[in-house]
Amino acid sequence: LFSILCCCITTTIGVDPSAQPKVQTKTRRHESLDHLNLDTLAYYLGLQSISPFEDLDGDENKDLDYDVAVLFYAQWDQYSHALAPYWNKIAVDIGAGTKKSKLVMGLFDCEFDTEHSELCTKAGVKGYPTMQFIATSNKKNSNFQDTDTLT
Repeated sequence: LFSILCCCITTTIGVDPSAQPKVQTKTRRHESLDHLNLDTLAYYLGLQSISPFEDLDGDENKDLDYDVAVLFYAQWDQYSHALAPYWNKIAVDIGAGTKKSKLVMGLFDCEFDTEHSELCTKAGVKGYPTMQFIATSNKKNSNFQDTDTLT
């Protein structure tokens, strides 16, 4: 056991830091789905008061009026993988992320790291996949969030 532990420590110390996976720092869009980062989702959930949105073309609050539908998932979960193509199809069909739809459909990996896991717990995620709708009007008028899971 001691030799295995020493081997693991030696291997970890010898790893090139530039070869480590990059941390997702910005929300990115793939097709019609947004891969939400920690700050953006925390803001939409009302857990962070500082807006993560940059001032684009003088319209600082452009994404604040969009409702958000989030699919919380884990990479290892087969049900999340099975649901993902349908989630993407819905996003494409309704034009998610456009001014016309006023809805952002996103994905959030609850097990990306410890901070992601903690945010999912605060959002009420108890299993994968979990879908949650967050209305921006709710953020202005009440604390209601629909946390029903699909089973």
